[in-house]
Amino acid sequence: MALPIIGDMLETIGSLAGKFIKDKDAVEAFKHEVNMSLTKMDLAQIEINKVEAAHSSVWVSGWRPFIGWVAGLALALEFLVRPIVQWVLDISGQAIQLPNIDNQELYPILMGLLGLSTLRTYEKFKGVARD
Repeated sequence: MALPIIGDMLETIGSLAGKFIKDKDAVEAFKHEVNMSLTKMDLAQIEINKVEAAHSSVWVSGWRPFIGWVAGLALALEFLVRPIVQWVLDISGQAIQLPNIDNQELYPILMGLLGLSTLRTYEKFKGVARD
């Protein structure tokens, strides 16, 4: 499974099903069916991703790189540009306080993208990545 949380959800569903279904084989069959449904959904999403990535229009295939560049730019602004500019303003005697980017919104996006890039690295390592 792609996300550990899915495995946790499957275990939770299985334990809840075990409270209502007393036959252990039926519970395992139910868990297997849920797992297969989730796998089918993952495979369908992968096919959608392939179609989007192969599209000739940048408006369709370019949205993921765009999000990556926006998150990277926001990170660079927050941790490189803003502190240096603020330092220059402070030592020059300017009483200007630059605004901060709300990191509570930035980090989930960035961590999601880094997670996706980790999966891409894993694909390359396993030799299943396409060029």
